[in-house]
Amino acid sequence: MCKFIRQQFYPTAIAMLLLTPATDAANNSTPELSGAVRAGAAYHSNVNNTQLEQASGRGDSARVLEAEVKTRWAATSQWQLEGGYSFSDTAYRQADSYSSQLHLLYADSSYRFGAHTAGVNLYYANARLDDADFLSLRQASLYSMHTLQSQLVLRPALTIGEKRFTQFSARNSTSLNAAVDSFWFYDGSGRFISAGLLAEQERSDDVQYRYKAAGIRLKWSGQYQFWHDKQQFQLALRYNRRDYEHSSSALPVNTDTERQDNQLQLEAVWQWHFNDHFALHTKLEHGDFDSTLQTADYRDSRASVLLALSF
Repeated sequence: MCKFIRQQFYPTAIAMLLLTPATDAANNSTPELSGAVRAGAAYHSNVNNTQLEQASGRGDSARVLEAEVKTRWAATSQWQLEGGYSFSDTAYRQADSYSSQLHLLYADSSYRFGAHTAGVNLYYANARLDDADFLSLRQASLYSMHTLQSQLVLRPALTIGEKRFTQFSARNSTSLNAAVDSFWFYDGSGRFISAGLLAEQERSDDVQYRYKAAGIRLKWSGQYQFWHDKQQFQLALRYNRRDYEHSSSALPVNTDTERQDNQLQLEAVWQWHFNDHFALHTKLEHGDFDSTLQTADYRDSRASVLLALSF
């Protein structure tokens, strides 16, 4: 089933992405280009790699560099195209084996008809770990947005992904994700509360990594003016429960317990925009990864401060 969906989903998504602008009227608008560069420092209380479910058990500080460029084009009054590239580099002072670089490309096409919008997006990511190729990810998503009231928006989405590891081929996998998010805007479009439900199935080459998951996510975001500057605040909560289809080889051989993970992640963001080009970005994160597999059972807190230049 997943193989059939993967074979049909990507061609369909690519065709929709490439063909949709040509099916509408001519366009005279000019594409918009924007970008940003961010640099700063971060501290992790328990340096870890979530993809490999490994935690070092010790804290470390890191230098963080980020850059991105985005473009947006209103192909017609109803059709919009977006695309972009981003890069991030995290270099730890002592935990060199966890230092990473991430390259991300994405493209999005959406069409609005009245109070409804339908869209498709494609993502490609390539990650390096300890200066070596680590992971590549392809992802395609079909989504829609529905304005039920002037302040309430509903966004269902269906996403398929494919991960390929350079040295850990047993973890190569395909995934299918269905999600529904709702957004309630208040006091203008700069403030909202969102709540979402998601269900996911990931099928790895090695059966011990296959799982089904269900989760929720909550978020509050608000823009305010303090000291004549725009400031952005965000609070987010994500909870995921994973039920694995097979026992892990790392579990004790005399146990009948199937592997189960409960993941809780909290996030707080504060962005202080000094003007249209300079800003201070701060973030606090905490993760509680509870698992019957000892190596995947750990806690982690993170803090980062970045200076941002945008254009």
